Amino acid sequence: MKKIFLLLLIAPFLGVATAQTAWDGLQFSQNFYGGTARFTAMGGAFAALGGDFSSLSVNPAGIGVFRSWDIMFTPSVSYNITDAKYIGETNSDSYSSFGFDNIGLVFDIFDSDALRFNLGIGYNKLNHYIDRTSAYGVNNNNSYAAAIAMATDGIETSVLNGNDAWDQANWASVLGWDTWLLEEDGASNKYIAATQNYSLTGTPVHGGPLKQSYYKETSGNTNEFVFCFGGNLHDQFYFGMNIGIQNIWREIYESFTEQAVNPTDFHVGFNRFIHESEVETRGIGCNIKLGILWRPVEGLRWGAYFHTPTWMYLTDKYRQYMHTWFNATASAPRADYSAESPEGVYDYKVTTPFKWGTGLAYIFNNMAIISVEYEGLNYASTRMSGYDGHRYTKLPYSGSETNYRFVDDYTKDNFGLVTNLRVGAELRLNPVSIRAGFAHYGSPLKNNSNFSSNIISLGLGYDGGSFYIDGAYSGALGSDRDYTLYEGSPVMTANSYLGKVAVTLGFRF
Repeated sequence: MKKIFLLLLIAPFLGVATAQTAWDGLQFSQNFYGGTARFTAMGGAFAALGGDFSSLSVNPAGIGVFRSWDIMFTPSVSYNITDAKYIGETNSDSYSSFGFDNIGLVFDIFDSDALRFNLGIGYNKLNHYIDRTSAYGVNNNNSYAAAIAMATDGIETSVLNGNDAWDQANWASVLGWDTWLLEEDGASNKYIAATQNYSLTGTPVHGGPLKQSYYKETSGNTNEFVFCFGGNLHDQFYFGMNIGIQNIWREIYESFTEQAVNPTDFHVGFNRFIHESEVETRGIGCNIKLGILWRPVEGLRWGAYFHTPTWMYLTDKYRQYMHTWFNATASAPRADYSAESPEGVYDYKVTTPFKWGTGLAYIFNNMAIISVEYEGLNYASTRMSGYDGHRYTKLPYSGSETNYRFVDDYTKDNFGLVTNLRVGAELRLNPVSIRAGFAHYGSPLKNNSNFSSNIISLGLGYDGGSFYIDGAYSGALGSDRDYTLYEGSPVMTANSYLGKVAVTLGFRF
């Protein structure tokens, strides 16, 4: 597996309380479509097919293919398995969640021999944030606490002791100072960590081996509430428009623990400490999607669509905690200290890229289907700002300001145009259907294919006329990816697998 390098996986710990980065804008801009089991099983390649509720979030012209009232819902189970290697130790962790990928209703409002109009109401899942990663190892060379001390250098102790410390210094420094993880090293505005010892050269040195543990858990999803209008003319030309209202929710919990193998290695009797961070993001977004679908000859279908940007209005709520333990002595009988930050709240806006796509499908005598689809978007056009559109905004409780011009410049320099390809097939053995699909989502990084995603899928369906049931399985295997957990840390290599099982129950009348 090829490897990529991401700098400072837990950078928010060492910097400001939280920071809306270009990577946040990227994650909220990406869609790995979910939905009905048939849509999932065929890789989402429905731009030229339609007739499935989840296709309305891609090409709304698909609503014109419906010939009856249709109501359906899709419960699903998603799971993540991550293998992480850190300082020679390998650990595997997993996470699963239950939810609904789709609930929808399609009905006609006008029907004649030449023209038909349909409406669709419901929601489809566009993205699922699910990850649990844990890593551990014994570090003989450096420490996370020392990285906090280095990040604190230059901050006056009066600031750390002041009532406005949370607003003037990074939170890790304030928490470390309040829990005796940090102390002055004798020089002006210089600090030494409890995991370090003084030296004759005046530069703190690593005290001794430390058991390090890292844990991260991500949960959440992006759902799109669909309000779709469209129809068909002579069952040859199909059209549709979709107003999408997105609901975004993501929670990230991270912790980093260091524990002394032998507390006597450290001048202050350091035992262990844990630093925790919680960030919850919630918000809404809106967009408009337009699409057409044409059947020039029997069996052949061509479709095309265009999506406006999604304008997302998001709010982050964040908090950090630290707890430090020391071996009690006669002169220092207290053995543990705790501190927590205030709750920070920050509002910001993400504008996702335009999106366009086209597809071809062929239906072989109503016995088999093959469908291919191309989709394009340019992640370099992702933009972030405050709610008011300003690019220069002060973060509450942070001691710094966010210049979104720098964020946008990073986006333009590092992200680019991507090509997404989806292929689906269906074999109809009435009343049973066998389905398979493949989806390739291009890497948003320029000249780096390691962030691409490949998803394979399989499924079965039973069509009883007025009742149908479909099942699907999809899985995506990622490449090895390298991360540093703090400045100067050993590299952690992680590989994640994301799988999903979905079942759709539907009724026609």
